[in-house]
Amino acid sequence: MKKWLSLTIALMLLISSSGFCRADEAGTSENSSVSADDYRTYIEENGKFNHEVEEVAAVLTKAVASDGAQIKTAEEWEGKKPVLLWENGKGSVTFPLSVPQDGLYQIALEYYLLESSTEAAEIGVLIDGTLPFNGLSNLFLPRIYADDGEVRTDGIGNEFAPEQKEVFAWQEKCLTDAEGLYAKPYLFALTAGNHTITFHHSSSSIAIASVRLCEEEKTVAYREKESAYQEKGYAGYRGSQISIQGESAYRKSAGNLISQSDPTGANVTPYDARIGKINYIGGNNWSGAGDTITWKLDVPEDGLYALTFAYQQSYIINGNSYRVLRIDGEIPFTEAAEIGFGYCNSWKIKKLADSAGKPYLIYLTKGEHTLSLEVNLCSLSDFAVSLKEQIYKLGVIYREIAMITGETPDANRDYSLFTQIPDLEERLTNSYRALNALIAQADELSEKGNA
Repeated sequence: MKKWLSLTIALMLLISSSGFCRADEAGTSENSSVSADDYRTYIEENGKFNHEVEEVAAVLTKAVASDGAQIKTAEEWEGKKPVLLWENGKGSVTFPLSVPQDGLYQIALEYYLLESSTEAAEIGVLIDGTLPFNGLSNLFLPRIYADDGEVRTDGIGNEFAPEQKEVFAWQEKCLTDAEGLYAKPYLFALTAGNHTITFHHSSSSIAIASVRLCEEEKTVAYREKESAYQEKGYAGYRGSQISIQGESAYRKSAGNLISQSDPTGANVTPYDARIGKINYIGGNNWSGAGDTITWKLDVPEDGLYALTFAYQQSYIINGNSYRVLRIDGEIPFTEAAEIGFGYCNSWKIKKLADSAGKPYLIYLTKGEHTLSLEVNLCSLSDFAVSLKEQIYKLGVIYREIAMITGETPDANRDYSLFTQIPDLEERLTNSYRALNALIAQADELSEKGNA
């Protein structure tokens, strides 16, 4: 390997599975029902809408409070102006917008949570006073956490994670499926004209700096990125390797994303055979949809950098757990939006590279940058949505059967179910075929995870 590719930024990570809804939750809530108005169907029905749209920002001073919401506008607040302060988090706040063209828009909310909590804030959303699809009643707005002080030790020197503290700061988030079933933020089909976005029943007092309708985030394939590097004459960095310890995370989206100790292998840094040393971050607690860990890195000079991860992923046998990579809040190229960590029950080195092992290089300027990894289902998304849909359909069939047989059927009685439920055979056959197709898809995903 050429020397200028030898620099890697190493992170010691324990990668857990990417989380989505459990089967036992299906059909128990508005978010869990899959019906004619679910999000996938909504997008299919509005496929004619344009994806290339102009950004539209709400005028905060025109917000309307209702149902007991207490709001006021501050000309300047915490470095932003103007700012809408939703002081009690109750009721509803509606923002009128004038949309210039038919299109599919993401909704981005720049917010600052005013109340401390151990849980992400929840908020509901209505478009023109209604729910266009399921899943909008309870959306999550992440908080920010950081280590509060140094690593702690017990009486014999074993190390424990520092205390955690909440960091109050501005964040921007595009509205996203709370269960993590969909790999990208929601798109909303809006026609040209006047519309309203209503936020209701926030679980926290909140400050809002902007509400925007915007185009979905676009990325370019690494091949295009590489061509741009060459045109601009960017050179690879030739200095010493930069190592960032995974446990030295700068920011985290959940308070349970704490650094931990693995005493089982000497290839983990730092390591001590006698006492437990804090030497990684992640694991089973880094599995919730959207869970994000961010690190700071100090880049010594402008240049192209390769990226390497030291990781362990012992949760999905013969499969991948996925993360989305962002540098300074942006996905650098398409391939970085789906980084698969394959199964391994011991620490392993993974290069950010193509299938032939050629590293994906990232251009960084001299100075401070951030690098973040976010839990995402990525290519598992379609599989998860289809599986959930079949669970819902079978649940409906079960309830229809139970209405006839009761909860404890009589084994000696013929209920004539196919007569009493005329389309039962067709529906069971369709579900059988769909589940077999999902089994085949699971096999393909398993092979991909072993690749």
